Amino acid sequence: MGRPIKRTESSTSEIGYGSGYGGTIGKPYSQTGVYTISTQYADSIGTDITQGYINQQRSKDRFVMMNAGSIGANQAVVTLVNGDGNVANLAANTGTVLCYNTSNVAFYAQYITSKFVWDFATPPNRYIYKINTVATANWANVASA
Repeated sequence: MGRPIKRTESSTSEIGYGSGYGGTIGKPYSQTGVYTISTQYADSIGTDITQGYINQQRSKDRFVMMNAGSIGANQAVVTLVNGDGNVANLAANTGTVLCYNTSNVAFYAQYITSKFVWDFATPPNRYIYKINTVATANWANVASA
């Protein structure tokens, strides 16, 4: 799977990686004071969640996601898919993580680990990433909550 993504509990216990690259998972900024990876997903009964967060990582493309608008609600084990920007088109237990590559072009994550994100190209392109920072020629951006 690669290195798992760090979990953020609060701004006083975890602020991310010392290198500045990569991201963290857990409750969104409004709850922890730390920016975490943002998601969109459909839960097991097909309820569309436009503002989600990753609560746990199961593999590089499977996560336990929850609703950022109602902390802890709508829990689902979700597999990342190549989205079209419309959460209504997601099947149950699928989700997206919006990213921008080093040319600042939007894509959805196929895989994501502690410091790298892959797109859905064949073969997939791998980018080192940051959250809450505009993409540059040196790193990609992953949407933050």
